[in-house]
Amino acid sequence: MSRRIRRPSPATVIASLALVVAMSGTAVAATALHSGDALIAKRTLSGNRLRVATVTGREIKESSLGTVPRAARAATLPALVWHPLHFINGWTNANGFESAGWAIDAQGVVHFRGQVVSGTAYGIADGLDAIAPTASVFVPGRVEYPSGPTHLRAEGNGFLALIKGTGLTGEGPSGEVPLWIDLNALSYPVKQK
Repeated sequence: MSRRIRRPSPATVIASLALVVAMSGTAVAATALHSGDALIAKRTLSGNRLRVATVTGREIKESSLGTVPRAARAATLPALVWHPLHFINGWTNANGFESAGWAIDAQGVVHFRGQVVSGTAYGIADGLDAIAPTASVFVPGRVEYPSGPTHLRAEGNGFLALIKGTGLTGEGPSGEVPLWIDLNALSYPVKQK
């Protein structure tokens, strides 16, 4: 039993031919397309046409930036007024460094600066009652001895001292002269009177 395949009607032939032509045109157009980045010349887009998180500092005109709202007060803050330390036990300023001293900023935080050397006992300075912390403040690793680092402590009684070991008990290392003491990392809030 043989079946005869019918010949397509002229309408079917024309529709099939139109479909083939349409599909091939789309395929040719798709191969000729470029990505959007290749179509746009560099440095020609405005800010609202950029992808999020793609702008670097090089593309920003600094004069177009305003002041960060929370930083506006920084321009009106007074400069720190530095006061010299009253050294005890032979401590002195290290040559070639800023003189050791303290200052209080507008938020009530005490800052120290400078490097000191040549002390003979663990107490470095006294007379700091007006800027004493509420509790002792320890700063590890800012004091260098030949046997290794120790700690610096600002005490609640207005005393600035060296502490050995963990910084929780005792005096400075005995029998050793410190190589230097850096006061720059020491800061704390002033004790509320």
